[in-house]
Amino acid sequence: MITVGNIVFAGIAPHPPIIVDQVGEGQNHDAQKTIAAMRQWAKKLKAANPDLIIIITPHGNLFQDAVAIHGSPILKGDFSNFGVKGALYEFENHEEMQKQIVLKAKEKGYSMVEVNDTNAGRYGLKKNLDHGVLVPLDFLSKEAVHVPLVVISMSLLDNLELYKFGMLIEEVIANSKYNVALIASGDLSHRLTRTAPAGYDPAGRDFDLIILEKAKSGQLIEVMDIDEELVERAGECGLRPIIMLAGALDRYKITSDIISYEGPYGVGYLVASFNLEKSNQSSLEKWNVKRDDSLKKHRYNESPPVRLARESLAYFLETGKYLPVPEPVPEMLKEKKACFVSLKKHGHLRGCIGTIEPVREMLTEEIIENSVSAGIRDPRFLPVTLDELDDIVFSVDVLSKPEKISSKDELDPMNYGIIVKSGGRSGVLLPNLEGVDTVEKQLDITLSKAGISPKENYTIFRFKVERYY
Repeated sequence: MITVGNIVFAGIAPHPPIIVDQVGEGQNHDAQKTIAAMRQWAKKLKAANPDLIIIITPHGNLFQDAVAIHGSPILKGDFSNFGVKGALYEFENHEEMQKQIVLKAKEKGYSMVEVNDTNAGRYGLKKNLDHGVLVPLDFLSKEAVHVPLVVISMSLLDNLELYKFGMLIEEVIANSKYNVALIASGDLSHRLTRTAPAGYDPAGRDFDLIILEKAKSGQLIEVMDIDEELVERAGECGLRPIIMLAGALDRYKITSDIISYEGPYGVGYLVASFNLEKSNQSSLEKWNVKRDDSLKKHRYNESPPVRLARESLAYFLETGKYLPVPEPVPEMLKEKKACFVSLKKHGHLRGCIGTIEPVREMLTEEIIENSVSAGIRDPRFLPVTLDELDDIVFSVDVLSKPEKISSKDELDPMNYGIIVKSGGRSGVLLPNLEGVDTVEKQLDITLSKAGISPKENYTIFRFKVERYY
C-alpha cells in the first residue's frame, strides 16, 4: 500500500512581535483581536494533527534568483532584537522533507541556498530563525504543538515562479508519507494610517481589501494579478509567501475561514485558515487559459503605435539592429512628439522608458527607439528575451508639449502627467495611474523619484498624454 502525504492545514499568519507575550505584554491592547484570533488559529492547526510544519517567511535570507531553506538539524531563534533576553526557541528540522524539497527544486531548475552553521558565518547569512517564523510558532508552542519544521524564505523571483515553487512543495508532500501543515507568514500593508511606521498611503487599504477578497473567495491564485505599483505602494511583506502558499494549494478546492483582520499600528494583520478538498483541476491551468485569452484579444486589437513598438523590440532582439522605419508611415506617426513605451508581463511592469521632449524627427522613430530601450535598457529589470514577447503587453503614451504651471490647482492626476525640476534633478509621472488619485500623491511620488524634498524650491510642468494599447 502506498501512503500519500497530504496538506492537512493551510493558513496565513501575521507576525508582529508585539503580539507575543514576552515582547508586547502591557503594550498590545490595540491588537487583542489579532491575539485572540492567533490562539484560535493555533488550536485549529493542532486539531489537524500534522506530522510536520512547513512555514514560509518573508524575513529570512532573501535572494533575487534563489530560494533559501534552513538546513541545520536544530533550528534556533529568539526575540533579542526586540528587547527580550534569554527566551530561546529550539525546533527540530525535518531534514528528510527539507532535503526532498531541495532535490526537487534542483530537478526543476530552481536555485536553492541551504542555510546551515557552516555557510551562514562564511557568507553572512542569517542562521537564526526570524520573527516571521517565531511569532506564529510561539502561539503553536503554547498549544503544545511540537513537531519538526521546514523553514523556507520567500524569494524575489517573479510571481509565476513563486507560484510554481509552491506547486513543487505540494508535489514533494504528495510523494511523502507525511501530513503537513503549511503556513504563509506575512503582514499586509504597513501604510494604513498617518501614524504607521512606514508612512501613509491610501493604496495600503486597497491592497488589503484585495487580499481579503481573494482569501475569502478561496481564489488565492488571483493575488498574482494585483497591480505591481499598488503592491509597492502598500509596503507589504505578505504577498510572496501567500503566492507560494497558493501554489502549494493549486490542486485543492479551497474554502476559507477568515478568523480576523485588523490594522492596529497602521499595519494589516490577517489571520486565516483554509479548508481543503483535493481536486483534479489545476488553478494555474485555468489562470493560464484566462491569461492567454486576454493576451490574444489584446494582440488582435493592438493600435498602430503599439504594434510598431512590439515589432521594433522583436526585430532588435532577433537582429541586434533597429527596425527600419516602415513605409508608408501613418499620418498619426509622422508628427514630432515625445513618448513613453511601457511593457507589462503577467500584470507587472517589465520595462518603461521614454522622453519628455521629442529627440527624433517623428513619432515613429521615437517609438522604435524607446521600445528597444524599455525592453533592454531599463536598469530596474533584466533585458527582455525573445521568448517572453508573447507574454508582454505593450502600451505607448504620446506626450503633449509640457507647460509650466504656477499653482497645484492647475493639476489633475487623471488628466495631466507632471514633471518636477530642481537644479539638475527631475522626475516625471504619467497621468491616470492606478492608485494615484490625488494631486498630493502625484506630487509626492514624482518628487521622490527625482530625489527632491517637498521643502525645496522646485518647478512643476504638466502635460497630457494619448495612451495607446
